[in-house]
Amino acid sequence: IVDIAENYDRIYDISSREFEEIVERLLQDKGFETRLTPKTRDGGVDIIAIKYEIGKPVCFYVECKRVGRKKSIGINIVRSLFGVQMADRINKSLLVTTGRITHDARRFVDGQNMMMSVIDTDEIHKLIRQSALKRGII
Repeated sequence: IVDIAENYDRIYDISSREFEEIVERLLQDKGFETRLTPKTRDGGVDIIAIKYEIGKPVCFYVECKRVGRKKSIGINIVRSLFGVQMADRINKSLLVTTGRITHDARRFVDGQNMMMSVIDTDEIHKLIRQSALKRGII
């Protein structure tokens, strides 16, 4: 996290699994209980995260997409995640990416009435910096 907080381009040098581990740590920093799913055959979900609101668990499916700096995440990926969320009757889903979110994908997410969220390259960088500052490592 320190290297990426100091030089964001380093996020493109890590593996997809390392990106998932970083996202898991960021969620833990925000008070989530988390479980990383297996590397393969994860059913479209990389992290299962639970946060308690008013004493009740709210379950999130989290999909992490570490893509190149000029890549965008399109509507098919968010629709797929939402389909898994609905099939499993999960409260919310979150897509986290090092890329951008296309306009159509963002519009789809916005239309899901708070059941789905996305964090793109700018937002993930901000969260990484906040985490590093919170831990006093930058």
